[in-house]
Amino acid sequence: MSEIISVIIPAFNSEKTLERIVASVLGQSYKSVEIIIVDDGSDDRTPEILARLQSIHYNIKVIRQAHSGPSAARNAGLREAQGQYVAFVDSDDAIHCQYLQTLVDLILVHDADLSAVSFQIVAPGKQPSPQLVSGSEGCNSYNKEGEKVFDDGGNLQEDEAKKLYKDGENIQEDEVNNLYKDEENLHNGEVNLPDDGGKLSSSEVMSFDAVEAISDLLYQKHLDSSQCCKLYKRDLLEALSFPEDCRVYEDLLFVYGAFRRSKKIVWANRKLYYYFKQPTGQMDSVSPMVGDAFVVMDHIRRDLSEFRPALLSAIDNRTISVSFNILKLLARSGRRNESLEETCWTNIKSLRRANFFDPNVRLKNKLGIVFSLFGRRFLRFSFAISKYLSL
Repeated sequence: MSEIISVIIPAFNSEKTLERIVASVLGQSYKSVEIIIVDDGSDDRTPEILARLQSIHYNIKVIRQAHSGPSAARNAGLREAQGQYVAFVDSDDAIHCQYLQTLVDLILVHDADLSAVSFQIVAPGKQPSPQLVSGSEGCNSYNKEGEKVFDDGGNLQEDEAKKLYKDGENIQEDEVNNLYKDEENLHNGEVNLPDDGGKLSSSEVMSFDAVEAISDLLYQKHLDSSQCCKLYKRDLLEALSFPEDCRVYEDLLFVYGAFRRSKKIVWANRKLYYYFKQPTGQMDSVSPMVGDAFVVMDHIRRDLSEFRPALLSAIDNRTISVSFNILKLLARSGRRNESLEETCWTNIKSLRRANFFDPNVRLKNKLGIVFSLFGRRFLRFSFAISKYLSL
């Protein structure tokens, strides 16, 4: 039997999107999955939906807690995870039906501790192709009798769910193994994807050691800072948790810690995670909590000072990038926060010379540095009009 992946989903007032992400996980071509959904004190129909889903699907575990935030919810899920691998997905997103299989194959083929893929932003009102997220055609959603296992909504048929029980309690291993048509996904060290992707070529896969991965992460090249889009070996996370006192950029701190503990990280340039862009979010609200971003930057800087001082230029790059991002959000919202703006400008002024001449800094940041030389009003105006130019 394949090793189990624990998929952790924090949910807070997720009644409109919860069934989509659960169907997306149930529809994976990789079947040895436990789904841990942490209800973070929802006061909408989320608890009702979870109760129904749990009654139908044998592999869904629900944890309920008072509203404590997504970091606390993910930590609660981590404590309950029984799998050899751990993945995080958000309740308002979706994943390609080969998402988990691809991540597992990357770890196995490359003998890595952590694997990652890219994400695709889905604009409000848009949807990715249904068969890519619900496990329909192309993702082995047929049982050994050739019958469809999922209904049109991507949910496991009730009769199929019942097959997974023995004496009303234990899962039958042979049923789990035989429920879906077998398809070998490892061929001569290559990773297979469905019809829209084909095999990953060597040019689409990059391997990193811990130092290389942290540098790539902080310079914002290939590896993103989200805890999603990744698969972690469980033992990698034994001494790692999400910082519950940070309300933004807590994902960056978690991913940094995971990379720090890894011997090998592998990334594939395929967009298999679908991030559904919401009209507003924590960062978009420009609340005082965005100041937590600099707490995260300082924490990483202190750690790098001891672990790898040569990477301090990389955290300087990320700090100036965060400063530009906060100023942009303030400008686009039309709001002012003098204390936060002053912190951002202090960072920009102290770091912009070194960042501009650092060959690893991306062009977007260097343009921001050039614009900053014209003063605060000019930069604020540039950020404000960029909202209408899709920049």
